[in-house]
Order: sequence, then C-alpha cells, then structure tokens
Amino acid sequence: MKKLITSFITLGILVAISYAISFFTDANFIDFTFFVGLCVSSAMWFFNSKGGFSSRSTALSMQSTTGMKVEAEKFTFNPSVAFITSVSFTVLSLVATFIYYRNYFI
Repeated sequence: MKKLITSFITLGILVAISYAISFFTDANFIDFTFFVGLCVSSAMWFFNSKGGFSSRSTALSMQSTTGMKVEAEKFTFNPSVAFITSVSFTVLSLVATFIYYRNYFI
C-alpha cells in the first residue's frame, strides 16, 4: 500500500510540474512531460546513487588536501518506487509525444 501511495504522489508531482510549466509558458501540456520526466529521473538517479563521479571527486580532493588515502567507494544504485514511476512516466510521455506529433514525423 505504501508503494502505491508513493507512486501516486510521484506521478502527481510530475503532472503538476508539467502543468505548471505549460500554464506559465502558454504551451501544450504534452510538450513538457518528457523533459520534466527526464529531468526528475536524472535528478533522482544522481542523488540516490553512491560511488559515482562526485564521490570520487570528493575523495581525490580529500587525498590531495590531507595526504591520507581514501578508499574508493563502489558505484551502487538501488532504484526506488519513485524512480521507477518517474522512468515509466518518461517513457510513456515519449510515446505519447510521438503519437501526438506523428504528422510531423511522416
């Protein structure tokens, strides 16, 4: 039940952000859904992963400052329900965008 609520909250936030951007720019809702989903998914991946570029950069700067060797952290990422919902929203919005603008692609 908790996963379902998290999924609906994430979906609501994605739709609200897309709607707000389309409202303030006076554009179609479908125009921003893919980019909002992509940005939110990327941000979730960046902030929920461990041992990536930023961790290595911090470890190198500590080594250069203190001279102490820091063990490298192995890259790990555990996708959450919110991340999976965001990626699903991104994929579905990409498909919907192609369907909506199919006349431009032909």
